[in-house]
Amino acid sequence: MSAVFYKQWFKPVNETRTPNKNAEHIRYIGTRPGAIKNEGEKHGLFGNLYDSDTLEVKHKIKDVMNIVKKKSEEGKNIFRSVISFSPENAAIKVGEPITKEAWQELIKQQIRIIAEGNNIKMSDFKWVAAAHNTPSHPHVHIVFWDERQEIRKNWVNPKVPDKIRGKLVKNIFEDELKEYYEKRDEKKYLLRDITNEMTGEFEAYLDKMSKREYSTLTDAEFFSDKPDSQFCKYLAQRLFEIRKEIPKGSLKFEYLKPDVKDKLISLVRE
Repeated sequence: MSAVFYKQWFKPVNETRTPNKNAEHIRYIGTRPGAIKNEGEKHGLFGNLYDSDTLEVKHKIKDVMNIVKKKSEEGKNIFRSVISFSPENAAIKVGEPITKEAWQELIKQQIRIIAEGNNIKMSDFKWVAAAHNTPSHPHVHIVFWDERQEIRKNWVNPKVPDKIRGKLVKNIFEDELKEYYEKRDEKKYLLRDITNEMTGEFEAYLDKMSKREYSTLTDAEFFSDKPDSQFCKYLAQRLFEIRKEIPKGSLKFEYLKPDVKDKLISLVRE
């Protein structure tokens, strides 16, 4: 499962019912069961609608619905998006129990990624959100638009939300990613050191051996029985078939094509 789930979409701008649907979506995210409500309010909306210095939305939900409906009627794309975590990751990144303030702080830190991913200047980026404390997948809905948008969009490249999700993962789990890569690289280098050490010892061992001892080693210890001639012929045939697929030049394994590497690995294991 992904560390962060992100998706975004919008209703067709040219449909007559879209403004009303966008307004109703605000009611849905702000008041549905599980929405973390604002103190003294019947909704849980927060965002950058009125004053960029605070994320508080103290207006009635109908006021926010009217703003979204009006912007939609002007031909602006009203994007709907969701950021979601597994319960385990939510506990790490948003806290346990999850609070509205924790969600606000996280979205405040990451909202620029969504704006930049959609090529919207922060000065023109307006958004409203509501967090839902759903046990199986705690999430936050974010509705946003470009205040200065003049050309209607009928399609957005699917790569846009994918890139946004990737950047959200890097930002939100920055410390965990660093720790993971450090541990992974440490193991990689440790394995390489052990291999080099073992290889060095083995080579030193061979250097001290006489030809007779070396012959005995290869005949007795490596092959308890004489290798089957038919099997050797089969392996040689396999090897030369693979050789035909390797361009002239360096035969270093790291430079080979992935499919050729797979064939060689399979042959070595066999």
